[in-house]
Amino acid sequence: MKLKLLACLVAVALVGCVGPPSYLGFIRKDQPYFASIGKACDELRTHVSRNVADGRILLPNEISLPPAVQSLYPAYLSVRTNRVFVMVGVGPGAYSVTWRTVESKWPTWQLSVSGQDTEKLVFTTTSFGNQARQ
Repeated sequence: MKLKLLACLVAVALVGCVGPPSYLGFIRKDQPYFASIGKACDELRTHVSRNVADGRILLPNEISLPPAVQSLYPAYLSVRTNRVFVMVGVGPGAYSVTWRTVESKWPTWQLSVSGQDTEKLVFTTTSFGNQARQ
């Protein structure tokens, strides 16, 4: 009996470890993590052909996702020439991650997360995000 209970607790713990980070878990990540998400979003932006995406809502199984984006377990996403939007989860715990260009003296890209009635800028760069879309 105790062995079954222990096995159930281990199974619940393992299942709880699978899935996207929570909103709070996401915003507490470090800059190298955010850079990897930005780079993965930029890869999507530059490699998804215009006729497949360019703003249309996509399900994650419709296109090949870079591992960093896969790790978010997106509910859906949208890819444009100047923006990638990733919806993480559905319902009360859901949040979105957006990679977009901003007006600036230099080509600047920002990663922000929106959830819990707030938007938080988590990463900014000029070092990638400048490739032309295919």
